[in-house]
Amino acid sequence: MFLAESRLCQAISIAFAMAGLCLGSNSAHAQTRSGVGLNLSGIAYYSPALPTIDQFKLTDKWLTQCGGEWQPVEIQCAPEGDQNKVIANWDTGEQNKLDLDENGWVKRLPTANSSDKYRYVSALLFQENNRSHVAGNYTILYDGKGKISYGLNFTVVSQEQGKDVVTVSNTRDEGLLISITQTDPTNYLRNIRVIPPGGVCAKKPEVYADSAAKCTDKTGPFVPFTDTVGQKTWHPAFLADLKGFRTLRFMDWGMTNGYVDPATWAPKVQPLIRWADRPQDSHAFWASNKGAPYTAMFDLAASAGADPWINLPPQIDDDFAIQFGQLAKRMLAPGHDLILEYGNEPWNGMFPATGWYVEQGQAKVARKEWDDKHEAWELGMNWHALRATQVCQLVKSQFGTEAKRVKCVMNGQASWTDLARQYLDCSMASQSDLGGKPCSDYMDALAIAPYFGDYLSSINPDVRAARQTWYTQKDGGLSKVFEELLGEDAKGNAIDPPLLGKIEDSVKGGAIELSRKRTESSYALAQSRGLSLFAYEGGQHLVKIPSEWVCVASGTQDSDSCGKYEDANALENDQNWVPLLIAANRDPRMAKAYTRFMQKWIDEKAQTYLFFNHIGTPGQYGAWGLKEQQFSNDWVKWKAIQPYRKGDCWWAGCVP
Repeated sequence: MFLAESRLCQAISIAFAMAGLCLGSNSAHAQTRSGVGLNLSGIAYYSPALPTIDQFKLTDKWLTQCGGEWQPVEIQCAPEGDQNKVIANWDTGEQNKLDLDENGWVKRLPTANSSDKYRYVSALLFQENNRSHVAGNYTILYDGKGKISYGLNFTVVSQEQGKDVVTVSNTRDEGLLISITQTDPTNYLRNIRVIPPGGVCAKKPEVYADSAAKCTDKTGPFVPFTDTVGQKTWHPAFLADLKGFRTLRFMDWGMTNGYVDPATWAPKVQPLIRWADRPQDSHAFWASNKGAPYTAMFDLAASAGADPWINLPPQIDDDFAIQFGQLAKRMLAPGHDLILEYGNEPWNGMFPATGWYVEQGQAKVARKEWDDKHEAWELGMNWHALRATQVCQLVKSQFGTEAKRVKCVMNGQASWTDLARQYLDCSMASQSDLGGKPCSDYMDALAIAPYFGDYLSSINPDVRAARQTWYTQKDGGLSKVFEELLGEDAKGNAIDPPLLGKIEDSVKGGAIELSRKRTESSYALAQSRGLSLFAYEGGQHLVKIPSEWVCVASGTQDSDSCGKYEDANALENDQNWVPLLIAANRDPRMAKAYTRFMQKWIDEKAQTYLFFNHIGTPGQYGAWGLKEQQFSNDWVKWKAIQPYRKGDCWWAGCVP
């Protein structure tokens, strides 16, 4: 698509081209380059981030569905049990039965007498996305012959061959369901695009205009998105947010941490192994379990004037790394570097890749390549470090004399410096595979995640008791949260944090001072290995209190006979703690916390700092987003980081 866009750009008017309407007008390269970067929110139908103009790209899969008795007989579910009763099925889980083309479009549907349960397929958009999408008329374009119907939150305005217009509101949590109920196998429905309302002004094509009323004689006539189909990929409101950041990290775009198998609910490692199976920009969905296309990542980074930080999947083979390196060499914008990371948080047992790394290390032992005198986690750690080194060298080799444009990072844990040391030394891999050289010799930076405030949700009894007293205060505990984060009272006077002495993590100066101490230790380690220190993620880390499951049935604690468990912390989370953490993230004092936190990072001489993350809906799993919705900038954390986004980098030798 991006090559096609370049040809289309050459064909449109000179006025539009000069104004930078097309991708590839690297005007952003001339701007000041800051020292901060941004983790992008994952692409998903439920995300409040809307990166693409074609919003069908935000879907992740086809739902295999069949309808109830109110539906036409050809798409009804086959009767089950009671042969006179037809029950609708939201998802029959038969995705493996779909007949798809190379881009994921459905080539045929089951006939009425098929043994398959499903009768049609659907894609879901905007569901539970914090009502972040724009309300108004959406234009649905498609190729081929068949029948498309709509469900949930919609009103049909018009329908004609190849083009439907539906009104979608954002006053309810329901999204838009797009269903293919009939398709011609000889000319099947495909290339569905969902174009939102709004557009740009002709002379200001980088600025989003929600209607023609926003355009004036100075800015030129209104150009709706429907007039630029195939010419622009990125929503201008999304792209405007990204300009000024030094680096964009695509970890969640690449589904690096794996996915949950919808059939078994088991966590699975991101499945990419061969380059031929990588996502393509022409694919129907960009939110599948393989992630978004690398071409899109490079293009977005170039359009924003940022270095792409790309995490390669754990299981890739050597050819994948080589082919990726060749693509990176072609697409990396002039004057920019590729930040390369293999996997993400290899030490984090919550992600399925960690166990997979251990299996690979154990296989080395089974083959007698490594000795058997090490614990399983050490084997996994060494294998990840070795593979990170190999992948780094394969990618760098494709850049030839420009290999320095690839900056390889090793992921470490901010609170456990010795773990990062062991990754960098990789003693087993060093002795057996690297000729005695440590893995750090092949890296350019150590990357940590210096969050602050994680321990406030501890299940430590003393911390739990302290929280109970916070909730009784007039502000529900907000002042106590910030006393712990900042180590000062409401007037700015230094005080002992409320949890000091109750938990090891609480130190004089508060949670932000603890993060500084961790950074200091990691910086010393990086310096000792001749590496830079980056923050791959960071910011506040207020999350729900971990679940503690207790048996509440039959008065027994016998796990084999207990019929019912309850989360002992659910009530505190629901009624007190989660509302408090959300309120804290919206409180003006959080801006002060971010400012102080960033100053301490800068004072420690550390380098590029990446916030986690761009846009997100706050809830029990955290309030990670600097913004909660795309089309508003009035968010405390977002406003707090603007001086760093708009300022110069700060370390010796940095190039603004």
